[in-house]
Amino acid sequence: MEIDLKDKLAQLETQVAAIKDPALRQIAFQRLLDSVVQASTPQAARTKRKQTVPGGQPPRKSKGLNKASPFYSTAQVREEVQKLALTGTAKGLPNFRDTKKGWQSYMWVLAAAKQSNIDGLNNHEIAYLLSKRLYKPTKYSTVNNIHTKVSSGFVCQDPETQRWMITPEGETYLQGLTKK
Repeated sequence: MEIDLKDKLAQLETQVAAIKDPALRQIAFQRLLDSVVQASTPQAARTKRKQTVPGGQPPRKSKGLNKASPFYSTAQVREEVQKLALTGTAKGLPNFRDTKKGWQSYMWVLAAAKQSNIDGLNNHEIAYLLSKRLYKPTKYSTVNNIHTKVSSGFVCQDPETQRWMITPEGETYLQGLTKK
């Protein structure tokens, strides 16, 4: 077996001898050697070797590309909104935890921001406040489903700034959440 291994190594060296660059020659030799070793190793030993990496930790599985959109873009969030301190309670509003549906939580954030003299928030700002201040991970793309409440009269969108604003009817609806 030792002679066979020496012959294989000699064959590999002749295969890579034409490569001028020593670093590339070493890489090519290593890859050829790996393929020879894998071919001669039984399948059970190869799978066992793959299960651990140096240090005894199992290798991390690649989850592929994350196709989800990012939660929000801080470039789209105004500084005054980033400085806004929100908790789960606000004067004149129900507790944040009383908002059971996503669109209700979006409206709650709009109402709380309005109390802080910020009239209107864009999707990124709503997602930022929900994710960073209220610890409810929300993607800016899902905030857009708030448009379904325009016909109910709860919210409206400023066509110039593209910011959502809560209407008096929306505030009345939110105040009624505690009674339900």
